[in-house]
Amino acid sequence: MVYKSKIVAVVLLSVFALMSCEKDLSLVEKQSNCMISELASIGYIVDVNSSDYHRSASNDLDQSDEDSPYNQGLIEYYEQGDLVATIDFNIGEAGKAIYTGKDEEKLVDLQKDADKGKGEEYSKVIIEPLVKSADCTYVVAGIIKFYDSKTEEWVATFDYGDGTCDAFILKTTADGDEDSFSMDDYPEWN
Repeated sequence: MVYKSKIVAVVLLSVFALMSCEKDLSLVEKQSNCMISELASIGYIVDVNSSDYHRSASNDLDQSDEDSPYNQGLIEYYEQGDLVATIDFNIGEAGKAIYTGKDEEKLVDLQKDADKGKGEEYSKVIIEPLVKSADCTYVVAGIIKFYDSKTEEWVATFDYGDGTCDAFILKTTADGDEDSFSMDDYPEWN
């Protein structure tokens, strides 16, 4: 029952967030708010107990280009020297990886096309897997790139950081602008 309640809450927050995108804002503000609301709908991939984890990537970690998710290699996550999670990109399926951790194994999708039925304007590519730590209320690491769903041009990159438990995300736009913002400013999307 708790699981169903969480799903309902995520759906309601996503609907609220997308409705908020329709406010009479400047184009730049509207785009930024819509991308931030879409970030909330992606969810994290890697689950660790502590933000004091260590990430180790195999030497063959590779991507076809800077706009694509990894298509080869392995990332391992350690806590106090113990392996707690892995992301395996060597599965032969573009845009997908196998996550193994905490008694679970699942296929994860690293590319998300815009769902125009939900009002999404952007396709998203998870360049670096999103990491959530049990000791922090925020996603602590990961990189997502947004592309205009019509032109397929890169619009912005959101970087959650290096594992530090903080609310800040760095947004870099195609225009070269950089802006760090706090997810605390968007509690309905956090």
